Amino acid sequence: MYEIKDLEPLVKAGARFLDEREPGWFNRFEPENLRNLNMHDEYTDVLGVLFNSFHQGLANLFPELIAYPFPDDAVYEEAAKYGFDVTIEQLANYRVDGSICTDLETLWIETIVDRQENGVPNE
Repeated sequence: MYEIKDLEPLVKAGARFLDEREPGWFNRFEPENLRNLNMHDEYTDVLGVLFNSFHQGLANLFPELIAYPFPDDAVYEEAAKYGFDVTIEQLANYRVDGSICTDLETLWIETIVDRQENGVPNE
């Protein structure tokens, strides 16, 4: 059974990945973006805010995995490794009393606010 603690390393990996690929990415999140962050929505999830849509974010971050006209499943699996998406297995095995996307939103908001206030951690 997956829990929020299982998602924390994924979001940390995603933040580090964005630090390398999109320096200062966290500064592009306004308070309104944080209030409306929705990992179910292509335009208001983390990649949606940064790249105008989840799928455009996938194309920018994982171009080698994008197969036009439709992305290959591998790109979604790769995105899930960084907390940008979830796998079918994660959905099926997530704790009963919570939403995996709501927990991802919480972790991303905490990570973004921490970087906005303290900068990129030395890890």
